Amino acid sequence: MLIGAAAIAVTTVALAVAAFAANLLGSGTGAPLSTAPSASSVITATDAPTSIPPSAADVPPTSAPDVPAEIVQAYYALLPDDTDAAWARLGSTAQAQSGGREGFDRFYAGLQSVAVEDVHGVGDFAAVGTVVFTTREGSVARERYRFETGPRQRIESFSHE
Repeated sequence: MLIGAAAIAVTTVALAVAAFAANLLGSGTGAPLSTAPSASSVITATDAPTSIPPSAADVPPTSAPDVPAEIVQAYYALLPDDTDAAWARLGSTAQAQSGGREGFDRFYAGLQSVAVEDVHGVGDFAAVGTVVFTTREGSVARERYRFETGPRQRIESFSHE
């Protein structure tokens, strides 16, 4: 069935190309076909649209559906291995809440893994989620947090939920 449909489509395209070429080259009698537009194909000023569609500049920007959650997910994906990159994704308040750089490094050095679950945005600059901490000894702790992200694409502060 697909082969038959493809053959019909190819034949239709070939006929359209042949008709176009015949019109472009002439009638075959040596006399060119008329190239003047017919009255029905001429667009007049009264046929022009009455309103101009908005340009991209006129349309207000929309925020990504869940940017705060994506910021939190990207942050925890770095831990516990890349504390330098993770630290850079924290605002000054969140850095202080983490015990400064020394406390931050000490805390994550004791972890085998960190994951964030069920994270979702709550407003333009906040997210909530459950952080799962697994120690090197195998203990697991799940803690629910609220993260304030702000427009600078980093975690500005966090608190237990």
